[in-house]
Amino acid sequence: MSKETSLPELDLALNLRVQQFYNHEAEVLDDRRFREWLALFDKEATYRMPIRRTVPPRERKVEFTGPSDLSIFDENYEDLSQRIAKLETGKAWAEEPPSRTRHCVSNVRVRRDGDKLAVRSNFIIFQGRFERDSHVYYGEKHDLLKESPSGVFGLAVAERLILLDHTTLEVPAVSIFF
Repeated sequence: MSKETSLPELDLALNLRVQQFYNHEAEVLDDRRFREWLALFDKEATYRMPIRRTVPPRERKVEFTGPSDLSIFDENYEDLSQRIAKLETGKAWAEEPPSRTRHCVSNVRVRRDGDKLAVRSNFIIFQGRFERDSHVYYGEKHDLLKESPSGVFGLAVAERLILLDHTTLEVPAVSIFF
């Protein structure tokens, strides 16, 4: 016997606005317009990528490192701004020469969470440097978006949690934005 679940009501206009927000974000990242990308974030935003571990099914609750544990990224708006400032100097060794990226976003799911929008999306990101140095990242983003009259499409990222499918990264440095 199947258990009936109730799906949230679909707001097509809202879903289209959120999808366009993510399409715009991918475009500015791939065009290396990092200051424009940062403007998509609230000044109080958090940006976190925990480390994924391979664990048995009974330990799924600890598959990702927690907020007080080591993470690949655990940044705020100011940290992101400083990373961009360093990139702009041309002296960020991990990005000399700059990466070529292609951000593909799919399966965007939106639900209201109080006065914010909880958005989950899947991503595939290609990163290429030099002639034969390329990497592909797979994963899911969990974002909290807030309504922002000055934001692109009236939205701003208040919180971003990036969950990679990888447990091991074979890259010299994780130097791109997700």
